[in-house]
Amino acid sequence: MAWFGLKDKALGVSEGRKYDIPLDQGNGRFFLTLLIAIMVFLAMLSITAAYVLTKFANQWQTGLEGRWTIEIPAVDTEGNLIPRTELQRQAQDLTRKLQNVHVIETVEIMEDDTMLKLLEPWFDLDMNKETQIDLPIPILISLAITTPGTQTSDTIQSIIESTTPSARLDQHQEWLSNVLRITGSLRLISMFFTLVILTAAITAIAGAIQSRMAEHKDNVQLLHLMGASDLYIMRQFQRHGVIIAFQGGILGLIIGILLLEGIIYYLPNSDQYALPQIAFSPMFWIGLLFLPFMASGLAALTTRFTVLHTLTRMP
Repeated sequence: MAWFGLKDKALGVSEGRKYDIPLDQGNGRFFLTLLIAIMVFLAMLSITAAYVLTKFANQWQTGLEGRWTIEIPAVDTEGNLIPRTELQRQAQDLTRKLQNVHVIETVEIMEDDTMLKLLEPWFDLDMNKETQIDLPIPILISLAITTPGTQTSDTIQSIIESTTPSARLDQHQEWLSNVLRITGSLRLISMFFTLVILTAAITAIAGAIQSRMAEHKDNVQLLHLMGASDLYIMRQFQRHGVIIAFQGGILGLIIGILLLEGIIYYLPNSDQYALPQIAFSPMFWIGLLFLPFMASGLAALTTRFTVLHTLTRMP
């Protein structure tokens, strides 16, 4: 109709109104805003968990790449404690021979103070007591390998057997494989959790829009009688859903950022526990800022499909 959408305020159609349907009225707006805020908050936590796990896995893999360790045990086969001076002599002899291997870039004996510092967070150790060295702490020799491989491993193993048969070569492959397997599984779980949140958000938005349409069924039918198209009516609900989703997304984002900042602030120094540093890159924070826009886009698509599908079934 030519007169539709001009200035017939008696029928609720006006260029100066936000909605031709009173969607701002009612208590459902606050509930949906809070629900979307919770969804965005949970999605943010899930994404952060996946990001941290990826960073941990990459740092562990990079830090151990080409780094092997030789352990000289502090007790013999009968369980007797070997004198520290004897262990140090064995480590020195082994180090001198390993320095002649061209594929080994550096050979370094880990100091006793460093060993005690690594154990301090896990055990109640007094670093000022010289008697702590009487603990059965093995000696570790760190190797930087330029060309890791089976041939290099066999060469080093033969030197160990001829010099210190009780020593053990650790290439960290088994430990690293287990760590990567665990972090990979946790990342898949976090991604699955994100998909569950996404599905729940779509279901909640669709249900809220359908409830709104049922509540304002008479207004929708009146607009139809006035000549309004399905797309025009859909845009009324779509605008309403996008605004609510964006407001809820901003609220959930603020709560999530405050929580992350609090965790980072109160988190103990990870160096003390031999854990990688948790550092969020600028791109990560920028990505989180897009969450409210993603929530709005999701609300727009969900509302469009829900409203058009419902209108086709209305008499």
